[in-house]
Amino acid sequence: MNRIGGDRLRLLAPAAVVILTFLVFSGSLANGFVNWDDPAALLDNAGWRGLGWDRLRWMLTAFDLGHYQPLSWLTLGIDHAVWGVSAFGIHLTSLLLHCGCALLVYRIALRLTGDRAASSAAALLFSLHPLRAESVAWAAQRRDPLSGLFFLWTMLCWLDGRRRWALVCALFSLSAKLTGLTLPAVLLLLDVYPLKRLPADWRGWLSPAARPVLLEKLPFAALSAVFLALNLAAQASVGALPALADVGWTARLGSALYSLAFYLGKTLWPAGLIPLYYGESASAHVSLALGGAAAAGLAAAGLRFPRLRPALAAAGVFYAVTLIPYLGLVKSGRQLVADRYTYISCLPWALLAGAGLTAAARGRPFRAAAAAALLAALGAAAWRQTGYWRDSTALWRHALSVEPYGDTARPFLAAALITDGRPGEAALYLEEQLAIFPGDDASRRMLQDLVGEDGLGAAERAAIHRGLAREFLERGESDKAAWHRRRAQALAPDPPPGG
Repeated sequence: MNRIGGDRLRLLAPAAVVILTFLVFSGSLANGFVNWDDPAALLDNAGWRGLGWDRLRWMLTAFDLGHYQPLSWLTLGIDHAVWGVSAFGIHLTSLLLHCGCALLVYRIALRLTGDRAASSAAALLFSLHPLRAESVAWAAQRRDPLSGLFFLWTMLCWLDGRRRWALVCALFSLSAKLTGLTLPAVLLLLDVYPLKRLPADWRGWLSPAARPVLLEKLPFAALSAVFLALNLAAQASVGALPALADVGWTARLGSALYSLAFYLGKTLWPAGLIPLYYGESASAHVSLALGGAAAAGLAAAGLRFPRLRPALAAAGVFYAVTLIPYLGLVKSGRQLVADRYTYISCLPWALLAGAGLTAAARGRPFRAAAAAALLAALGAAAWRQTGYWRDSTALWRHALSVEPYGDTARPFLAAALITDGRPGEAALYLEEQLAIFPGDDASRRMLQDLVGEDGLGAAERAAIHRGLAREFLERGESDKAAWHRRRAQALAPDPPPGG
């Protein structure tokens, strides 16, 4: 009976991690598609729809959207075979993959610490963090939880000494997303700490004893080289890989340092999360300040507590190395930073924080309650963030509220409003976009298609604002209703009574 009871306890912790992760992100199952990559990747693309030989051939050769991701396409093809073109089916698979990642983080933490409470805390800090919402709740971003699953599995196999299975998992990770490019370096890091198969001083790697350990990484490096070439070709095929002369190394280094601080800050304070950042919002400035302070604090902790130095150093190297594909050193696309890039890179902070919280809370009920409250707050924020991805209108309204001077949210929001049958409101956003970015020819053409060459008159704008005021008033949002009413009055005052 004691053994059976112990087995149940061993199952309880990982089961709780999976269930809580599923519940927090279950709101994604009600989400639809959004008008950012979903149309090009899924709605207007027939390549992934099915598992016939022609479809499998396409999946193995497709460079759509500048990515080489045959395994991601394959899983979407399986979704189509089960559900058809279904947002629910796609979101369900992505959520289950994320739950699998949470379970693997638990297993990795247990392998490192041997402590079930600390492992559970680490897994939940990873899986419930609001930065995960973009990867889980965005249909076109299947590759994050899929690649992450096999990346984590590679790590676990390596820690357990299963080298061949680690190579297979690395292949699958690379087949889903380029995050796996960094696995050779990550495996080297694991051999230094915590496995201690290699000395911390790299000069010791030149010894005959270290040579077999280094040679083990050659197959992983070869896989990474092949998939790097494929992904660079994919980026070049869509014109997303500018020449070095277009973006100099000084700018690239600045972008890298910005990203390292930004993601660390967002990990500490995950507020103002949006699809695209351009460094204009107050939230971005807060993230940079927090990230810089956190880096200084981690360095100070390493100096103050020698026993923590190996773990802190390994965490910092893991964080920086796994972000290399997304730091802008090899610039691809125009985004500066993105939440989805943190899916794997922030793993060591979750492991360290889980161990730290558990050590601080053990035997202290008040601290344990505070740790539970932190996890609950992260879960609530992740639930709310997932809700912003329910449709295009909600997503871009939120993005515009966080970064009102970005050049992306208004056109996407206008397109969503047109689809929703609200052309008048869309026209207002397009006019605002052109007032801020007069060179936006695509928005100008969209506006002309809506209202013609002459645009909207003052009376037409006022009528739209009055309609919006009525809608907000009916929804009980009196402040927004009053704002639209004032705008309407400024554009076309109501005639005086009896006038």
